Amino acid sequence: MSKIIIGVHGLGNKPPKEILRQWWCQSLREGFRRIDKPQVFFDFELFYWADIVHEKPLDVNITDPKDPLFLDEAYTPGRKIFENQRGPIREKLRGYLENQMDKLVLNEDMTLNFSSITNKLIKRYFKDMEAYYAFTDSDEDSEITFRRHEIRNRLADTLRRYKGKDILLLSHSMGSIIAYDVLFHTAPDVSINTFITAGSPLGLPVIVGRIFAEQQQSVTNFDKIRTPENVKRNWFNFTDQNDMIAFDATLNDDYAENSANIRAVDIMVKNDFENHGIRNPHKSFGYLRTPEMAQVIYDFLHHGQAEFIQKLNDKVNRWFSDFIEKYR
Repeated sequence: MSKIIIGVHGLGNKPPKEILRQWWCQSLREGFRRIDKPQVFFDFELFYWADIVHEKPLDVNITDPKDPLFLDEAYTPGRKIFENQRGPIREKLRGYLENQMDKLVLNEDMTLNFSSITNKLIKRYFKDMEAYYAFTDSDEDSEITFRRHEIRNRLADTLRRYKGKDILLLSHSMGSIIAYDVLFHTAPDVSINTFITAGSPLGLPVIVGRIFAEQQQSVTNFDKIRTPENVKRNWFNFTDQNDMIAFDATLNDDYAENSANIRAVDIMVKNDFENHGIRNPHKSFGYLRTPEMAQVIYDFLHHGQAEFIQKLNDKVNRWFSDFIEKYR
């Protein structure tokens, strides 16, 4: 069966789709080179939803930082590979704070505590999340709800176009919430070989509570949120320990396994994206080129191949990669 990677971008306005698609592919190829597995050829589709929320895309030609369409964080190749060294003290502290945050924001029945406060925080700091979620009890027919359905239906249509292929669904940031919701509610008929979340806010108590509430309304005998049933082989969740959007980095303890015994495998990585010398540990390009993610995607692309076919593919990809680097 042929394979395809479908990417789902995250928060904020974006450059036009084709530019962003090219940058995602370049980032993925960087990752493959880092594990010494150049992969020039792979089928990739970018699910683009920024145009549903934002009237105009960011413009790479605008140089005025005050212009609302100024693109501040364009793709740049990584200059070095950061060692993925996990600080044990920081990791323990993070785990403790995650547990305390869950207890503070989520009640035992998974309803949200201090809902008015959490809504205000999201409205203040996560504009696209506000554009996706309805934050009052009376706007079921509102523009926000309509927009949420439009985003979900567009992704569901994209997934169904590739229903005959082996799909790796690769989602970043807010895109991971959209991807999860679509797999559970809108396109449960589409099988997903591998589900990847990166820099995901899916573990934040306010998001867990909202997902629980929506599923409780649509599922009989509902007891806990789970890995979507159509995720058939793997769910990998990648987080940089300095990524505050993904502050609750462990999804394994928030989402129960599905009937195929699939649940999130949490992997800590080092996101090396820099903008004007300042690290942004949440940026998609940095996640896409981590060696850990590259290995997962490489394994997906070559799973089930005969050994001699895999070796032949590696040789062809390496030759083309060297050729491109030489004449770039």
